Amino acid sequence: MSNRTSKVAGLTLVIAACISLAHVASAIPYNNRLDGLLGDPDVDVTWKKLNDAPNGLSFVRTAQVEGHNFLVTGRNGNKALTYMYDAAKDEWADGPSLQYNQIGSNTLTRVGNYVCSAGGFKDSVNPTNKIACADVNAKPLSFKKWQKGLKEGRVQHAAFALNSTSMMVCGGAGGLESTASDSCEVCNVQSQTCSVSGVFMPYGLNFGHAAIVKGQPYIFGHWLYPHTGFFDAIVKLEGKSEADFAWVEVELDQSEPKGQGIGTDFAVASDGQTAYIVGGDQEVCVTNAGHQRCFSTATTWSPDQPTIFSRTWGDKFGGESVLHKSRYQLGLILFGRSLIAIGGCHDEDCGLEHAPQSSVEAVDIATPSPHLADCKTRIAHKCGDVEQDYCCGCISLDVVEWPGTPNCYKTEASSFCNVTCPPI
Repeated sequence: MSNRTSKVAGLTLVIAACISLAHVASAIPYNNRLDGLLGDPDVDVTWKKLNDAPNGLSFVRTAQVEGHNFLVTGRNGNKALTYMYDAAKDEWADGPSLQYNQIGSNTLTRVGNYVCSAGGFKDSVNPTNKIACADVNAKPLSFKKWQKGLKEGRVQHAAFALNSTSMMVCGGAGGLESTASDSCEVCNVQSQTCSVSGVFMPYGLNFGHAAIVKGQPYIFGHWLYPHTGFFDAIVKLEGKSEADFAWVEVELDQSEPKGQGIGTDFAVASDGQTAYIVGGDQEVCVTNAGHQRCFSTATTWSPDQPTIFSRTWGDKFGGESVLHKSRYQLGLILFGRSLIAIGGCHDEDCGLEHAPQSSVEAVDIATPSPHLADCKTRIAHKCGDVEQDYCCGCISLDVVEWPGTPNCYKTEASSFCNVTCPPI
């Protein structure tokens, strides 16, 4: 598939049968003693156990509220749960109600000084079109439901901030696993209104997550191609205004090595320069004495090498890291140098047999977040025996209006060293 733009009228596509993606099998041994940094191809990595979430969570979504405080939402059974997580102290507290009926698969998006929840399941099958936002400067954090929401209900969709006042909400399964929408909506947090974008995505998005990488929005997802079935791809939004918007497909090398696909039920986080895709169909399976065990992996992707994922097969796992078990429908937080994985299920079917997990684990990434070259202020701090730099301030990007405030940090510190940045 070659790169192409899409400005044609969109349709919601339905097929009778789904094409399932086979899990990646490998004879790589699992080592309980892995050390190193995610993204460094010369060392192994290890996930550190953090404090569990108060309850098991699936369909986990996260958003930075301020500094080291994050909002975490998820589903447990038929209940929606919200928590506040302090990434510096590794502490959990009850969170605010989202103020509308949803039980998972919504999106959480930081838009300027607001955190907004959009869509999700209103019951076990049907999607909702509701939106609610909270002002991050208000104490306590309190969500208010919009009188009008999305033009259509959406689940398994993707959303990202266009600027400090608007977000784009795209795709979604519409409540059925075999459906996929190629439409997007632009929602303004000040007027609390949404309008359908005139630019449609190249294909219908069945499951996806958005991330801002090097100033551009990307959607990593599971797409539906007419008359063929599902496939994996990345698309990016080009243009600086709605009049210039165009969706462009990023071609992926899905030949060798195996496992270049994306699949579903994963989570994505970005440090502004690199995207980290964790869990879901991102996994490695090991057969030992006739018994198979699968472990979720963390894969890195960068626009510098857009056709491939950074996955290394061999004795060391290389730039690939392994959670203690497979995780589907998990959530991610990127704080300082730490990538934190929250909740999820040990199987695609998050039913009674595979209940949502409360486990929380973290891995250090090879480069600080945000990158030191983009820092307004640097401070040096001795963490153990290692002198390290920490970044304080906003990322300096040519198009800073794209990532907006989610990539602007008032303080940036290590959750393990408890560094505090000076006022900017």
